[in-house]
Amino acid sequence: MRRISLIATVVTVLVVPFALVATASAAVRVVEPARAFRRQITAVKRHTKIGVLLPDRVAIDVPSGHGVEVKWSSNRRTWTIALGIGPRCGGANACFVGEFTATRGEQPAFTRRVRLHGGVTGYYKPSTCGASCSPPQLQWRVGDVLYDVQFRAAGRGSDRAKLVAIADSALAAGPR
Repeated sequence: MRRISLIATVVTVLVVPFALVATASAAVRVVEPARAFRRQITAVKRHTKIGVLLPDRVAIDVPSGHGVEVKWSSNRRTWTIALGIGPRCGGANACFVGEFTATRGEQPAFTRRVRLHGGVTGYYKPSTCGASCSPPQLQWRVGDVLYDVQFRAAGRGSDRAKLVAIADSALAAGPR
């Protein structure tokens, strides 16, 4: 019993200060994608006619001293705008923040339905973990285009509620 108590005390002494430091060194930043990604949106639109649907704002946990890196790709059939922490994230799980994608002619991959702005049906997948964890994801269709958002949003509330809010904002704002 005494040994278990000693181990619990050591773990508490080691973990609690680390948790406090980690919390103090991260900041929630509110990003306005249409304004912050203006150049990337312009570049995407040069390569595709698919509407770029982005929310008005998103909250992101960003460690102090780091920035949000934005990468994009597009062609006639699809576009992607991805966010990561730091310049060399490359979509790695540890620094992944989120990704907005649209693809013409695709069908939703998930079955959990959610109601979105304007009566649009969304399809939700919670975060799942195996060797690494995938972020929560929400898909919806507008015409023949499948929109997909994967995002680790900061703030209170469930992942599902945060993704629904992001999708509702994107749908309400319309193409950028």
